[in-house]
Amino acid sequence: NYMKIGQEFFQRDLYNFLNNNITTGVLNADVQDYFDVFPNPTTGRLNITTPFLEYQIEVMDLTGRLILSASNPTLIDLSQIKKGMYLLRLTSLGRISTKKIVME
Repeated sequence: NYMKIGQEFFQRDLYNFLNNNITTGVLNADVQDYFDVFPNPTTGRLNITTPFLEYQIEVMDLTGRLILSASNPTLIDLSQIKKGMYLLRLTSLGRISTKKIVME
């Protein structure tokens, strides 16, 4: 229970930090600054790094069709999808960030 409470405080503090800094203009922080995917381009396995403990990942093709959805993954396997460009969306703490990924 103590670990879960600590995680909730961390997420709240991170959320407050992002909101305060975006609102005041002191720092142009965004969820995108706390979210990275690699390697990109990829041949299938894609690593996801973020300090967020609770987040949702969605991979969509360029028409918006959902290819994959997962909660809190650090690695996703896209080896079964066709070569091309896709969008990877991370949602956490009410914020959404999208990155382009390329399948080779």
